[in-house]
Amino acid sequence: MNPLKLKINLLPKKDLEEKALGRFLKWSLSFGRYIIVGTEIIVLIAFFSRFKLDRQLTDLHEEINQKEAIVQFNLDFENKARSIQQQLAEIKNIEQNYDLSLQLLSFLEKNLPKDIAFKTLTLSQEKISLAGTSLSSSSFIDFLARIRTSEKFSQVFLQDLSRKSEEKLEFKLSAEINKDKLLTDKNETADKL
Repeated sequence: MNPLKLKINLLPKKDLEEKALGRFLKWSLSFGRYIIVGTEIIVLIAFFSRFKLDRQLTDLHEEINQKEAIVQFNLDFENKARSIQQQLAEIKNIEQNYDLSLQLLSFLEKNLPKDIAFKTLTLSQEKISLAGTSLSSSSFIDFLARIRTSEKFSQVFLQDLSRKSEEKLEFKLSAEINKDKLLTDKNETADKL
């Protein structure tokens, strides 16, 4: 026996396309499937591109780990290099201070009258302080004039001046050092030699 095939259509054929529900059903059955297929294609593309992006992410992690290992390996070398740079900067500073002190002492030696003696001489990067005695007032005036007219010093201050005997003077003075002029004069002297 042959089973009977029955076709059942629950949608009414008449007036279906004229109603809003009918137009929606017709549109969704025709164009809606294209939208669904397009959406599925986009989902599949995103799914398969995830494998590529995961591989790139793994490669980037491996590259970062390799570079971290290189940085860790070179960290000791970098610390040593920085330490050497710091030591070189300190040596340069000491050398500059030495040159500055040498130039100041050379200037004082050339411009100091014979009857002036220093009790204290204090040198710093910015300032020189002197305390001493002079056997004659004319020698002290000459020495003070040489310091005041020199371009190596600025703002010369006479802090104390007292007479200890008829001719003997005790003095204290300070002056700000013009480092650029002192070191320039040193370079010019070295060039002449």
